[in-house]
Amino acid sequence: MLLRFLALLLVVAVAGAFAQTGLFGPVSVRLKAGDLAPSFKFTKILSSEGRAPWSPPDFSQAMTVLMFFPDMSHNLEHVTRWNELAARFSDKPVQFAWITSEKEGTLIPWIEQHPVKGWVLLDAEGITGRSYGMEEPSTAIIGTDGRIIGFGNWTVPEAQTITAALEGRITTALPTRDMAELMTFAKSGKVLLLPEPTRMHRPGEDKPDFEPSYIVHISPAKNEASLHASGPDYDSLKAFTLKELIVELYDVPPIRIQLPAALDDGKRYEVTLVLPERETHEQMYSRFRQGIQDYFHFTAKREKRLMDVYVVTAPDGKPPALKTPDPPAEGTIFSASNISFESRERVSQLADLQKPMSIDALQAISMAGSMDEFCRLIEDGLDRPVVNETNLNGAFEFSVATSTGKNDFLQRLRAQLGIAITTSQRTVEVLVIQPL
Repeated sequence: MLLRFLALLLVVAVAGAFAQTGLFGPVSVRLKAGDLAPSFKFTKILSSEGRAPWSPPDFSQAMTVLMFFPDMSHNLEHVTRWNELAARFSDKPVQFAWITSEKEGTLIPWIEQHPVKGWVLLDAEGITGRSYGMEEPSTAIIGTDGRIIGFGNWTVPEAQTITAALEGRITTALPTRDMAELMTFAKSGKVLLLPEPTRMHRPGEDKPDFEPSYIVHISPAKNEASLHASGPDYDSLKAFTLKELIVELYDVPPIRIQLPAALDDGKRYEVTLVLPERETHEQMYSRFRQGIQDYFHFTAKREKRLMDVYVVTAPDGKPPALKTPDPPAEGTIFSASNISFESRERVSQLADLQKPMSIDALQAISMAGSMDEFCRLIEDGLDRPVVNETNLNGAFEFSVATSTGKNDFLQRLRAQLGIAITTSQRTVEVLVIQPL
């Protein structure tokens, strides 16, 4: 179980990036964990690895990992992770099926050049996607009894999640932030899945009920579920700690924030702004920053300090350049970044759940972007700042994972991508919070 991400699993993220109709068209069905999985209906089987013909809805022979992701050919990093996952469980009673709605004209030639493990099923009319209630890229795991075990809002699931599902260690009951309950969950070995697919954000549906003004409303959180909802004339962050607010509003990794213990007390707040007229994202965040400084009585100043850091260099070359094909004529290119750390089998206190981890705990990363973005992604979970000294410009593909049963991520990172990470000291910028 990836305890490092427990906090992330407790956060509900809301975004308005997609049309209201959903990935596969209008959705009217709302399936939940425990429901019988609907039959598959598809236009064509694009990949089957030479297996016997697919005969839905017979799930009795193996657990099924069913991924709904419409755009395959523009997301090679996801296909790579999918193939690695399918290969890892090739000797287990698990079958993998990828549901896509991409145009055949672009997808079939691409698959010929990039074989995909498991089943690839073309749902050109979106029938299966709608029958599962899929509005966003998501995954459903189905048991041998034909019932849905749970849903994931990731693109490609982690191996630990598949193992937990095979061993019956999945739960869809969201733990509260009560210390005793969190400790019990942390030690249980269970892995959390969503009880139903995530929904697309409808513009304005989460707009707070405040009279439009320039007042930043701040109050103790009313519930435990974190939520970030925004629109052109409003923004609302609910159930955020002060440190989480600072990370979001100042765009600073947690390890670079110097926050006095008296302010870092774990209490959660709602911070809301409903404006008389539209403002830019930065304008609203500027109001938020001033609002929390006034409410919590502190100043925030960026300073240069000498710190222990992780230094990223490229002594052996550079990662593969990101290939950016022309976007499809219709639809959106979906991409995501994924990173995982080692499990923590023994947790002695609540702070251990969210404590920054050493670079040695890194196990896998899959992303596409610049070297600065790579460094920022890994820094968010580490116990030291990460400094980019590669002098590499442009966008690259990063896909590295440890060998089974080994902790060799750094060695594989260098061997596969030519990237080295070492410890040193550097002067870096930090955000210093001072009480008034």
